[in-house]
Amino acid sequence: MVSFRKVFLLMAILVAIATIASAQPATCIAYTSNAPNVRWEGLAEEVGQVVIECSGGVSAINGTPLNTVNVQIFLNTNVTSRRTIANDNQATEAVLLIDEPTPAQVTTASMCAVGASCPGIAVGGGVYFDPASATPNKNVFQGRLIANNSVVWTGVPFDAPGTSGKRYLRIANIRAHANNIALSTLLPSAVEMYITISGTAAPNLQNNQLKVAYLQRGLRFGSSNNGATYLQCEPSDGAYQSTTVKKFELRFREWFATAFRDNTINATGNQADLSVIYNTESMYYHPTVAGAWTGAGLATQATRLMATFTGIPANVIIRVPRTWTNGGDTVKYIQCYDGVGQNCSDALLGTGTSIEPTIVGGSVTVVYEVTTSSATTFADLRIPAELRWGPIKDGIAGPPGTGTVTVNGSYAPLSTTTTSILSPVPRFVTTDQSTVTFIINPCRSNLLFLYVTTQQGFDTGMVIANTSADKFGTVPQNGTCTLDYFGDVDGGAAPASVTTDSIPAGQSLVASVTYGGTGKNGYALPAAKGFQGYIIAKCNFQYAHGYAYVYKFAGTFFEGNSGYLALVLDGDKDSVKTGTISIDPATGAGSVSFSAPVTRTGSISEVRGQ
Repeated sequence: MVSFRKVFLLMAILVAIATIASAQPATCIAYTSNAPNVRWEGLAEEVGQVVIECSGGVSAINGTPLNTVNVQIFLNTNVTSRRTIANDNQATEAVLLIDEPTPAQVTTASMCAVGASCPGIAVGGGVYFDPASATPNKNVFQGRLIANNSVVWTGVPFDAPGTSGKRYLRIANIRAHANNIALSTLLPSAVEMYITISGTAAPNLQNNQLKVAYLQRGLRFGSSNNGATYLQCEPSDGAYQSTTVKKFELRFREWFATAFRDNTINATGNQADLSVIYNTESMYYHPTVAGAWTGAGLATQATRLMATFTGIPANVIIRVPRTWTNGGDTVKYIQCYDGVGQNCSDALLGTGTSIEPTIVGGSVTVVYEVTTSSATTFADLRIPAELRWGPIKDGIAGPPGTGTVTVNGSYAPLSTTTTSILSPVPRFVTTDQSTVTFIINPCRSNLLFLYVTTQQGFDTGMVIANTSADKFGTVPQNGTCTLDYFGDVDGGAAPASVTTDSIPAGQSLVASVTYGGTGKNGYALPAAKGFQGYIIAKCNFQYAHGYAYVYKFAGTFFEGNSGYLALVLDGDKDSVKTGTISIDPATGAGSVSFSAPVTRTGSISEVRGQ
């Protein structure tokens, strides 16, 4: 009898232990399937998908209603996944997938939108989704944005998988405001996600704080010939990429290998195979899901690269290629770019190999979109560009102005919206980038005719020669000369300044100050009778030289005549140089530096440049 009671007591204890064990919930662990590098410049960067893997617990009996859970995530920055309904800041493209559905297992019937009631019925044996069922359980749930940094999925049916199975909850299509997180100088900064699961069937969740993306700068912008200088008097005209046009580069480089991405699924296919990393601007994209929840997972454009030119002088044209390829990356010029991510049809782009974008107020923006990209190489796009202007008086553009052209590079489109919106994605902020400059220098020579008179029967003959035509490889230059008179006309005011017509290379203006003069190509000098003083000629070409001849005509002969060379007021290659010497007495090491003296004109007439 005693033994029977002991056995009975032991059986009761075992039953109690089994009952307690059967009441234990499933245990889940969260991990990131892939924590990518994201662009710190980005406002809507895709973070890594998160998988919650569950095991254990007791499965529900076949045919019984399933209990539900609420899954909520928080980021350490704003969630910027796209909204899918205009004027509704709750329904987003963020999705929760149950048991890794294949593309074929995702149908309109298996989707649960924000605000819908989607109860589940137990299949039995730890199985959740039965595609053969007339009413299969939902396996794609739409996320609701309930705070700037938080998304929740409510009323999600959950069935513990039991001891022999697994249950998977995958969180996808989360975009983040990356630029809100400070960059680290050593180890990379991270986008962090916190996950909670609550409800009557909530499992025990372990490892609920994850790093889901790492921040890096994505874009380096510059040029291999930054600071290049050009002369306005040297023509820059001809066919695209010809030797007669001034060239430079727009150089866009990746900081990491997936910083530039195409968006090829805009045309065909989908991105719903969970075993594949696609490396495009789009995320988890299934046509059925995107059709029901407008554009879910689909980026509005591929990576776009933008160069903004300012300070473009008058009559200067920017010319760039229509498409360009370096290595595994190809970009296409976006002619109809509107600043907010508008896509362009090929019909609007026209034909031809180059584009001359319209310049307004000395500024123009050039935008390229990535059409093919490589995820295994660092893109180095060296896009050839040109500064074009026509020869002087050619009827096209005329002589260019002078000045410094500044170019800033960035991603596009730019935005200041750091919360979830309908579009566009991706979008970016303006960040400090290397500034590229190109300088168009004036071509100038300044001559001083130190004594000029047309008084008391004297006259002065003047010659201004454009000697830029030679056999030493000098580029011929054409230009006008402006003459400023300093002195008086018989005690009155000096004549007003006058500007000649263009003096061609290899020709000279020859004139009498008393009677004026006209060259064979029409570069006239007006008469200035009664003047005495000096004249400064400012010529818009290099290598101008002058000669003056003061004479008096006495009936049949000249008297009192004398000639002199005009003084060149600019520095030249033979100018006496000044400098400094620095020597360390202990070692004897040192340096010597010399520079040409600064002239009052600021020009150098006999060397290339200014």
